[in-house]
Amino acid sequence: MRIFSFLPFRRVERRDRSTHRRTRPSRACPAHHRGLRLLCCAAVVALAAPSGLQGQWPGEVRGHVLDERTGVGISGARVTVAGTSLAVLSEGDGGFLLRPVDEGEAVVRVQRYGYAPTEASLEVRPGVTSPLTIRLRPAAVELDPVGVRAERTVVGATLLSRAEVIGSGATTLGELLDGVSGLSLVRRGVGGQETVTIRGAPASHTLVLVDGVPLNDPVTGVADLSTLSARAVESVEVLPGARGARFGPGAMGGVVLVRTRSGGPPLTGTVGVGSLGQLRAAVDGHSHLDRWRVSAGIRASKLDGGFGFEQDPRVGGGHAERVNADSEEYGVRLGVGSLRDRPGESWEVTLRGSRLERGVPGKSFAPSRHARQQLDQSAGRFRIERFLAAGDQPIELRMRAGVDHRRFHFIDPAPPLGPPFDDRSGALTLDLGTEFDGVSLVDGRVTAGVGFDARTLTLRSDVLDPAVASIRRVDAGVFAHAETEPLPLPLTPVLHGALRIDRSPEGPVASHELSVRAAIPAGGHLHLAHRSAFSPPSPGDQFFREGVGVVPNPDLRAERVPGEIELAASVPFGAGSFDGQFSALVFRGDIRDHIVWAPDFRFVWSPRNVDVRRRGWTLRSELRHPMGLAISGNVTRAEARYLREGAAPSSQLAYRPRLTGGFSASWSHARWRLSTGTRYVGSRFPVPAPVNELPGFWSTDLGVSGRGRLAGWEFEPSLRVDRLFDERSPFIFSIPEPGRTVRFEIDIRRAP
Repeated sequence: MRIFSFLPFRRVERRDRSTHRRTRPSRACPAHHRGLRLLCCAAVVALAAPSGLQGQWPGEVRGHVLDERTGVGISGARVTVAGTSLAVLSEGDGGFLLRPVDEGEAVVRVQRYGYAPTEASLEVRPGVTSPLTIRLRPAAVELDPVGVRAERTVVGATLLSRAEVIGSGATTLGELLDGVSGLSLVRRGVGGQETVTIRGAPASHTLVLVDGVPLNDPVTGVADLSTLSARAVESVEVLPGARGARFGPGAMGGVVLVRTRSGGPPLTGTVGVGSLGQLRAAVDGHSHLDRWRVSAGIRASKLDGGFGFEQDPRVGGGHAERVNADSEEYGVRLGVGSLRDRPGESWEVTLRGSRLERGVPGKSFAPSRHARQQLDQSAGRFRIERFLAAGDQPIELRMRAGVDHRRFHFIDPAPPLGPPFDDRSGALTLDLGTEFDGVSLVDGRVTAGVGFDARTLTLRSDVLDPAVASIRRVDAGVFAHAETEPLPLPLTPVLHGALRIDRSPEGPVASHELSVRAAIPAGGHLHLAHRSAFSPPSPGDQFFREGVGVVPNPDLRAERVPGEIELAASVPFGAGSFDGQFSALVFRGDIRDHIVWAPDFRFVWSPRNVDVRRRGWTLRSELRHPMGLAISGNVTRAEARYLREGAAPSSQLAYRPRLTGGFSASWSHARWRLSTGTRYVGSRFPVPAPVNELPGFWSTDLGVSGRGRLAGWEFEPSLRVDRLFDERSPFIFSIPEPGRTVRFEIDIRRAP
């Protein structure tokens, strides 16, 4: 039964492991409540302290770039703010959003091939969205190559900027993504593993790339988002759906692109305290040396994690204590790169190291009081982006290389079930990729790109079959993509296509993406896409060590999404002084040969391939007011049913809620920011059958933060309350939640 300790959650319940260490007793409830009262008092004092200070929240500029003669929106125009590195490209309808923009007069400059450069001035107020419309005059102008790249967010995707990352108050990447439309966060207790599922697909079908390097576990294929601090994140983009044509194996449910911080204020310090004995501290800084940019950071966090809870009546009821739930984490970072304002080229080298140690308390009715988990990780990353002159159109060259080494240690000398274990694993990943983008074809009416990437994995583990205790796997692929300029047809459609061919144990595998994007009246968009993706079996599924009642299956086939279809539309609208946008999306993307764990007639468990029907829809709406008020809401229905002989028609995959949604509101003005969010997780089944249904539940959070300046320093205190109304419903049966928790943090940094 030792295999249950490392198998992915989506296939079988597992018993986590780690180093043995005596656990501290949990704190009594009276002390816990006194601590909360002290935290609240400290928050009030800290937030009130900047009352005489002059700090401001930055504003933003939202507008359109139009053709002066026709009035049609211009896509691909470069929009910048003079004197800053802030730059974006206008969307298909000419729309753009610049943020954050400092208070005062801002000069916005716009450049586009075939048009004369134009600039406009406007007054930017803190916490206010300033509208701006710029009309470009067609002209035959010759411009130097511009070394700026901006990502375009497609309909259905979600982009979180650095300002939104900080405003969320999240401490981990998992908390940051909680509430994103179409995504479900699965947390195995406070301080435990955090994974995400997108559109009903399992966690191993979500590819999480941190600066291009997968965060996914090399044994199980699952990414633990609790291992990445939200403070280290610069931006996050969530791309739902099958994305194999661009990102390769593993991107069957969606992709999470994380870009970490490489710059910022010269010196920043963060300290924080919270419920359950939480302590956090971090120091970051960067400096310029000649033409180099150097940045460094160090962070540490600690959590006691113990609390009292009421046991579910189905497992005996009564009061119990959550113990062995503590965690400690340390991390360091060093980066060296070129200054961003150097035209035509940028490069960066980043080194990271971290250690995470935590207890694994197990199920509430079968607690593991001595199980420990330890993860040591060290990584290096080199990235270069360079613009190459090619006639009137520069070509962007992007190259990357990375190395990632991880060591896992799981131990439990006295587990509640099964024999003791002490297992170790080590994984070394090498990554290399090159891409040429912006190649002009058909007299400039088509823009294309080509590239390749390769990733090698060397894995050694005590939990694998001794005959294959060392595994070496090479994933490599070549890809190409192309996109047209808006075609001279009704709705000015833009066509996009991508094709990728990957090396796999079953031979070459092709993944594709075909899409069309069209503008509709009033500035809206239509989007239709057809995609495919695949994922080879993980080593944990094929080569684990056989145990009592569990048998490996080395003949597993690769999982595939052969043809996912997606239709989406977004429409801007106005409601009084509000500017809004509404979007709707429907999809169907069945999974072929999905790997699940199931018993045979002898009740011997083994992984096997099963087809899954997957379909659903998402509705999302956003409203913004010039006075700094923002309101958004979303609802998603994702059906993921087994299609196997003998399965009931309503057999939803285990722990895949059909319905999820949320509502959030924030208000920013002067030096204050208030935010709140409510999330709903629908009913779900803890087993792959329509029995023992767990009811849906709501959870609400509240945040307040301030900003001020004193003696050359900026202060930004913040208070966050999770599960505001003391909601205790768990996502996973018998893994309890503590209810209301409070965190207080303060950032201190040198004023620019």
